[in-house]
Amino acid sequence: MSINPFIKISKEQRKAIEKIIREFCKKYAKIKPHGHPKRPRTKLEKYELLSQKQDDAYKIAELYNVEICPYCNENFTYTLSSPSKKIFRPDFDHFLSQSENPSKVLNVYNLVPSCQICNSRIKGKKHIDRESNYHPYFDNLFDDLEFIINPQGCDWINKYDIKIIVKQSTKRRYSFKQYHSMDDYARAENTKKFFFLEERANHHKQEISKILKLASNNSISRIKNIQSIVGPANSASIIEMIFPYYQCDIKTTSLGKLKSDITKYVMKKIGLIQ
Repeated sequence: MSINPFIKISKEQRKAIEKIIREFCKKYAKIKPHGHPKRPRTKLEKYELLSQKQDDAYKIAELYNVEICPYCNENFTYTLSSPSKKIFRPDFDHFLSQSENPSKVLNVYNLVPSCQICNSRIKGKKHIDRESNYHPYFDNLFDDLEFIINPQGCDWINKYDIKIIVKQSTKRRYSFKQYHSMDDYARAENTKKFFFLEERANHHKQEISKILKLASNNSISRIKNIQSIVGPANSASIIEMIFPYYQCDIKTTSLGKLKSDITKYVMKKIGLIQ
């Protein structure tokens, strides 16, 4: 099975990012510590300086062009600036930690544009690797997860928990060929738990309750009546108007995967889709 990674970097993007990094490293190749002669900067020192030099860091963030955090699909990670002011940009998470992999500290595929919660608050200096976790440049965690409702009693609109299941199709699928100790099912489970995705999803019940109420107020017969009035040409737009997250782009929509999956759940429940 071919994997459609969450973050796609074209050859042109990669070359442009590498050029900025290469020229930056050449420009700041040496450092002169106070009271000492000049010496070569380490890669880690170069990265720390790059983070401080806003112009180059912002250019790199803009080239990555990642709008939603690939770890949580919750927080925005787009870059905002003007010719006169740098406003904000995403964090750059080192998928492989800086301390354990200093040679990869400026590697294009080891810098993951991400939100501050995932990068600084949750991940920090904790160890993860491709053997046991999904990597946004090579995997798509949200393709392999499904958000579902777990009703607590008969009142499924107001009393429920949000659960995240890993799709069965990931069992005995080994996307990371270098190792075979963990299949994609185990790697996806690890990543889901590492970033507390289920716990975080349950903090957004207010948004999900809106979707559940839409299903409660729009039976299949009511929707078909509306479609018969507006005609076949407008039938699809009626569905989009009632359920706007049915086919949303999760790479540009905050909580897009959560909202899309729950929308499909309620549409199935009322018999609108199979």
